[in-house]
Amino acid sequence: MGLAAGALSGRALGRGDVEDATQWPWDVAKLTAALMFGVGLIAVLIPEVLLKIFLTNEDAIRVATWPLRFTGITVAGDALSLTMQNALLGVGDAARVAMVSIGTQWLLFLPVAYVGVTKWGFDLNWMWGLYVGQRVLQAVIYAAMWKDGKWRKIKLS
Repeated sequence: MGLAAGALSGRALGRGDVEDATQWPWDVAKLTAALMFGVGLIAVLIPEVLLKIFLTNEDAIRVATWPLRFTGITVAGDALSLTMQNALLGVGDAARVAMVSIGTQWLLFLPVAYVGVTKWGFDLNWMWGLYVGQRVLQAVIYAAMWKDGKWRKIKLS
């Protein structure tokens, strides 16, 4: 869906229809978030059932239950992140997308994860929660970047 938002926004921008280009990602994000909310709700309510499709070891299922719930809780927000990220890429704003992606992963998440595991004893649930937090942060940043409209001034050759 994110690729569709990027393609539709880029196409509208190519036609010179900035208003249409501006609206596409929001419309796609609403649809995607609604669909992913349903998937996430299943992951939150019956994670063990889902995990048993892929895992047979009861200890592995027990350990993976809360990380899957964290994912289920935030999957609609992650859909927003991917939609806005791909919309920005579709209109040529790759440099800022790369800065956010690299910054939140390599300069924020990984150093905090390293210290969390080596110094503070974070377990898998903490680590997964931290990862989910990083994805939510990206969603907020990408949505703000789309809203600020700087992508409208990019000239593609």
